Amino acid sequence: MSTVKSFGVWPMIMMMTLSVGIVNHVTIMPLLLDAAGRDAWLSTILAMPFVILWAVFPLFHILKSIDGQPIKVWLEARGFAALRWIILVLIIGMLLFVSLHSIVDAVEFSNATYIPLTPSIIVTLLFTGLCAYGAITGLRTIAFVACILLPFTSYSVIWLCRPTSRIKIIGFCFRLESMGCIRLSTGHCIHSAH
Repeated sequence: MSTVKSFGVWPMIMMMTLSVGIVNHVTIMPLLLDAAGRDAWLSTILAMPFVILWAVFPLFHILKSIDGQPIKVWLEARGFAALRWIILVLIIGMLLFVSLHSIVDAVEFSNATYIPLTPSIIVTLLFTGLCAYGAITGLRTIAFVACILLPFTSYSVIWLCRPTSRIKIIGFCFRLESMGCIRLSTGHCIHSAH
């Protein structure tokens, strides 16, 4: 019988923080910006109540009824074997699509920025090998690697965004002023009478 190696709350928080940042910037942001353009931030605010209602209540019920069982066993106890396979194929397909999209974006970013002369196949094999090693060795390895990567990633993002942050904030304020939401001369929010 194999023993499960656990990890603490801090590595879990670091892993979730890193994964949320990667999913937001690699998967969601390009699709959102393509669909909504510069007003993409508004769609997030409008969608949030529906996402919370859609995700929290069914997810809470499912997690409560699973009670630590593997998802295959839980699905088999709830219905037909065909339903189990349909759901598993959909989940596996979604995970494969997200992983393929992430690998393609990571390889394109790497080749465009810091290793332009390295062939794409080499970078793809390296990234895929690292991901496979992490998946084989378990979630504990991924969590501890996230503890190492997150501080460097956070510092890099802050360092890269700092020169343009003042310009972005000022541009956003001018846009809000032109819509009648704020008055820059006083710094107060005002309600539009129209």
